[in-house]
Amino acid sequence: MSTTETASLMSRDSAAADPVIEARRKRAKRTALLLGGIALLVYVGFIVLTGMGR
Repeated sequence: MSTTETASLMSRDSAAADPVIEARRKRAKRTALLLGGIALLVYVGFIVLTGMGR
């Protein structure tokens, strides 16, 4: 393993241990899931509306 790979792994490990970064990742994941759920509901809603219009 080269020195750059080792440094990269070490910084990744320290970032994973940082509670601020972990909290930020958790909020980002929650926001992405929420927006994905809303987008899915809108998509299904349009399908249902166009299907019922026939």
